[in-house]
Amino acid sequence: MISGICFGARERSVLKEKIILWLFIFSLSGGFMSNDERNLNAYFFQLVYGLQMAAMQQMGKIASPITGKMERNLEAARSSIDMLSMLEEKTRNNLTKEESELLKNILFELRMNFVDESKKSEESDTAKDVKGEEKKEEKTEQKSEEKKGSSEELKRNQEEAKLRDESEGGKKGE
Repeated sequence: MISGICFGARERSVLKEKIILWLFIFSLSGGFMSNDERNLNAYFFQLVYGLQMAAMQQMGKIASPITGKMERNLEAARSSIDMLSMLEEKTRNNLTKEESELLKNILFELRMNFVDESKKSEESDTAKDVKGEEKKEEKTEQKSEEKKGSSEELKRNQEEAKLRDESEGGKKGE
């Protein structure tokens, strides 16, 4: 409890992440920067960290802080990763060593996770396709059996009709 406010598990987790982020930013600022430089540094880290968290949520690696559910949207994750990649490209040779390393490491981690999630998605799609093919084959077999059954029934009906016609013809001839 902080100042009489009670936090749930999710709120504590979000608060903990924010505190860690601010401590990380403060440790990188070094204390020798002016307030403007410190603010720019903090904004850069917030932007990078925000895009990283968005990509992780979109890949289903962490729960959404809004819904509390694990949600997967690989296209949105790809977009977040592409934004970070663009940021790296546009700021090349204009970042401090720490900023550059942070961005490089985050991009590496996100790309590896994205590949992993893409493989999982392909595997589940393949499994669904296999199950779908099996169901199609079963339906095809059922239809062919039904056709066989209906053609056999048709033959029987024709034979019965023929026999009836013959027996009725024989009665008329008498």
